[in-house]
Amino acid sequence: MEKSEDKKKLTPMDIHDKEFKHRGAKGYDAYDVDLFLDRIIDDYADTLDENVDLRNRIVELESQQEQVEKERQAIIDRANEQAQSIVNNASSEENSELENRFNVLKSEYLKLKADLQAISNRPDPDVLLDKTVRDALNSINTENKPDKNLEIVFPDNYRDHD
Repeated sequence: MEKSEDKKKLTPMDIHDKEFKHRGAKGYDAYDVDLFLDRIIDDYADTLDENVDLRNRIVELESQQEQVEKERQAIIDRANEQAQSIVNNASSEENSELENRFNVLKSEYLKLKADLQAISNRPDPDVLLDKTVRDALNSINTENKPDKNLEIVFPDNYRDHD
């Protein structure tokens, strides 16, 4: 065989067309050799066809793999977008809720502060009561001029005014 024929892949036609030189009187039976070569040709052709089918299947699967990868990436991207949206909405809702609670507390604080200031601007009720009682006693003392030994007794709970 020539070197170029060694490197070239055989085709079923190459096998079919191959002729062998006869060696003397004891050569091979041409009919048996042809039958065997026909079997080889059929098997080789089937193998080549299967090889082509497998290569086509590989191309098809690679295409499907690319499509699946694109879909997977699209799903991941959508999931990331939805997750980010949920986080943003939660943060926004949480901020809004916190802002509402802050405003309510601020309003309550300002009201309490105003109430406290109003209360602190008024005299102490006990001081007012003591002054009122002293004034009343003084007026009684000056009008009636009671005995110096007169003692005024207040009930124990006269300061309990809820």
